[in-house]
Amino acid sequence: MEPLQPFNPPVEIDKVLDGLNPVQREAVMSTAEVLQILAPPGSGKTRTLTSRVSWLLANGMNPSNIIVATFTNKASKEMKERISKMIGGGLENRLIIGTFHSIATRYLRKYGHLIGLPSGFSIADAGDSSTIISRIIKKNKYSTMDGNDAGNVKSRISNLKSKMQSVDVYIATQKKSNHNDEFGKVYSQYEKELKNSNLLDFDDLLLRCLDLLRAHPLCVSNIEAVLIDEFQDTNLVQFDLMCLFAARRNRITIVGDPDQSIYGFRAAEIGNLSTMQEVYPHTIVINLEENYRSSAAILHCSLEVIEQDKARPQKGITPTHEIGISPVLRQLPCPYSEARWIVQEVLRLRAVTGNLFTFSDIAVLVRSGGLAREIETQMNQRSVPYRLLAGIKFFERAEVKPVLDYLRVILDPSNSEALLRILNTPRRGLGDKAFKEISATAEKKGISIWNVVQKAARGDMKIDGISNPGLVGLSKFVKVIKDTQNTLQSEESNNPEVIGTVIRSLLEKIDYKTYVGEKLQGEFEDRWQHVEEFITQAVEFCNNVLAGIDEVDLPDTEAAGNPIEESELVVALGKFLANAALASVKEGPEADESGNGSGVLTISTIHNAKGLEWPIVFIPGCYNGSIPHSRAEDHDEERRLLYVAMTRAQALLYLSYPSELRDRKSGEMQDSNLCSFLAESSLKPLMVDQGPTITFQSIQSFSNIMSRQCPTNEEVQAIINAAGLERLDDWVESDELTRNYGGYPEDEFIGLGDEYNFQPQRTTKRGYKRSSSNGVSAYNQSYAPSYNRTNSYPATTRTTMTSRLSTQTTTMQGFKSAHSHMHTLATSRLECEADVRKASVKRKSDQITEEKPGTQPTQQKILKKKTGKDAKAKPQNTLTNYFRKPSDGLPDANPVSQAKAITREEEKFIFLSSSPERPPRNEVAAQNKRLLDEMRRNPPTSKFTSVASMIGESKSYTAPTTMSRMAATVTNTGPSTGTSSAASGGPKKTLGMKRSMTSWNDRKRK
Repeated sequence: MEPLQPFNPPVEIDKVLDGLNPVQREAVMSTAEVLQILAPPGSGKTRTLTSRVSWLLANGMNPSNIIVATFTNKASKEMKERISKMIGGGLENRLIIGTFHSIATRYLRKYGHLIGLPSGFSIADAGDSSTIISRIIKKNKYSTMDGNDAGNVKSRISNLKSKMQSVDVYIATQKKSNHNDEFGKVYSQYEKELKNSNLLDFDDLLLRCLDLLRAHPLCVSNIEAVLIDEFQDTNLVQFDLMCLFAARRNRITIVGDPDQSIYGFRAAEIGNLSTMQEVYPHTIVINLEENYRSSAAILHCSLEVIEQDKARPQKGITPTHEIGISPVLRQLPCPYSEARWIVQEVLRLRAVTGNLFTFSDIAVLVRSGGLAREIETQMNQRSVPYRLLAGIKFFERAEVKPVLDYLRVILDPSNSEALLRILNTPRRGLGDKAFKEISATAEKKGISIWNVVQKAARGDMKIDGISNPGLVGLSKFVKVIKDTQNTLQSEESNNPEVIGTVIRSLLEKIDYKTYVGEKLQGEFEDRWQHVEEFITQAVEFCNNVLAGIDEVDLPDTEAAGNPIEESELVVALGKFLANAALASVKEGPEADESGNGSGVLTISTIHNAKGLEWPIVFIPGCYNGSIPHSRAEDHDEERRLLYVAMTRAQALLYLSYPSELRDRKSGEMQDSNLCSFLAESSLKPLMVDQGPTITFQSIQSFSNIMSRQCPTNEEVQAIINAAGLERLDDWVESDELTRNYGGYPEDEFIGLGDEYNFQPQRTTKRGYKRSSSNGVSAYNQSYAPSYNRTNSYPATTRTTMTSRLSTQTTTMQGFKSAHSHMHTLATSRLECEADVRKASVKRKSDQITEEKPGTQPTQQKILKKKTGKDAKAKPQNTLTNYFRKPSDGLPDANPVSQAKAITREEEKFIFLSSSPERPPRNEVAAQNKRLLDEMRRNPPTSKFTSVASMIGESKSYTAPTTMSRMAATVTNTGPSTGTSSAASGGPKKTLGMKRSMTSWNDRKRK
């Protein structure tokens, strides 16, 4: 082979380096042979890697000698577009760029014959693999698994292959321990089925390419540089491929972030970063430390989460945006209420920001797809347009998949999986018995299913179970396949439009349009539009291949390439089918922008949202069991998953969790626990418990972060008036009505608004207040907090639930029975007593007395405990003691009601359900009845101390929503006492009335 000639493209160096910060520029221009670029979220890693490729091209490197491996096809396309804008000249089309699987496929197509691989192999997608495994399990009737286990079996096989453990190696290791390993038998038969159908699954593509490069390293002898994106998500096979790709010159650049390694379930190895430094000791590491995506408040909160992992390498990151709005952590009563709140908050935010945000600016990220069902229902009810990013892939649609399979069979009739799927599509009079006999005959005679079908159609072979109409249908099917094959092979023109003509002719021959209209559920027009979209994609792809834009042939090397015998049109169509099998999510026409220009909201799993960003992000279901997942083995990876989700947000971040969940087995409501990653005390001052009250300054902040034009006051007010919102603040019914099931029938307190038809009083509206004047005065921030259990102290204008319900009738409040009404009275009484006691304890611990304002606080008197025989033991596990601080000698709070004081001997206690001191059930019932009778006679009236009086002379207190205001508040009021924080951060307990009282319920707004 002749020595490589220098390549000198006309590239402007300044254009490549333009807009890079100093650290990015250092990474792009580095002369290191092996370079690791560690890039946190939003640090411009794609820009840096793209500029690195352009820099290599500008310095004379031939694009055909550069391999760029990305994590998704979308990332490859985006990188090619950026390189085209930087250097132009079509150089980006000559790069060997794509995912590991697509690059491996290109090498196997050209050099696979060197390891005995048939040139016309097809790729088994995830559906093909699951179908094969399910058929094997059902056929052999294994005792430890059934057809529904195909997905789990496929994942297990994939993990073994990712660790380079072949079926022979696996069986050899299992013989000593288990002679009747059914999984090993399935694994072995699965490999045989793939071989008989001339198929390679996704893992085989990498493994066979690994075999090729180990045996024939000359196949990559021309490669001068290897660049890899998202390196933290590579597995062991991909790491070895990287080393073999770069074996000739050892010039490697990787970009990654160990904090974003979230694909361990796919055998991704976070340790590849450290292994690379061991294999290449001269590796240079450069850290990108500036974040260009998220506000400082979101970034700070996200870092607090990821830094809980003490084993991670410490690295800094600096926000480039302003502080912005603090992230929201919202507790809702149940998943239904959580979904309803998300939709309500989406509509509120759009209105109060003057439609600064479109629906396309908003994403709901869930840990698993099941959490999105209730949210979808609420979206549909409120007519919010959305798309499922983790929904059905375009090529997996019921109306698209058969067309794809027809083309696969036309190019490779030995593809038995595709053949079996289309053999009776549309119907040709073949039943289940016919399919079983065809498959059994092929296996018995050792021939392909296509050969059996041809012989049966000609009458050369009799197959039981196939009727005369079925034989006629088979004959027509075989004729259609052969006619289409002949058309493609005889077509000498390189016009890609021929592909569209061939596909349309095929669909007409099988009357596919009638099949779509009659047999498939759904709107015919939409489904047929997907078929037309498929034809358009096929024509465009083949056109790009023939024009040298996509899938350019690999350059010749010292290794002997596979001679191409098919026409260029057939080769282009084969590349399209391979890319369709490897394609990630490809949304159909319904994912486009809505007709009114407001866009569509995105609902996605966190894994599928990797690499994306939105101005507003909601993360529901933040409870233990969801995040971290109940089946997760690596909790550090679950923490990284939450970190990835949080760092998708640019301007606003919402996290939420339901306080109760319905048990799938029993159907009963059970308490949930806040995600352990969010329950850390260091996160409390960084988050707020309700959505922000949007001011004009907030809108300006959003505009700055997103680099958008800020709407005027008049525009915002006009949109607010047109929206017709009942309230302009973040409010749900549960903020005023506290659900409690303790000792009462659940059917009396069902859902939100089912039994409680409580209408919020308009006098307690918060947020914007319409003003008669124009301008900034339209954004009145006066704040009149209503009752909220998450406040540490009673609010200034609070009206207790007990006194309000006591002065109104049962029917006026919407209760169906006096029993449910009195239950709320009892609950409110206990809550009021608890709040007053906490306020009293706080005042005394802070040395605040009931003396006149302006006087010096007196020294607190220390109460002495009684000792000796006269001292009566006081029960410990009571509701009153639950709210006390874990210390001795605390003074008793003043009684709430004006009733006669109760002596110690007459004192009654409400016991916790777990208390060993709890009296018998009949005594508790009698005691509760006496308590309710007393409450009816003497409705309690509370004397609350204003929060404002504790922090200053102002008459109202507004919780700060930004880190700067929080800092200002702390500076003005001084630090809180250690005893106060100890009280709020105590251990979590669950009351007998099934109300979960976490440390977050007691957090203060500072």
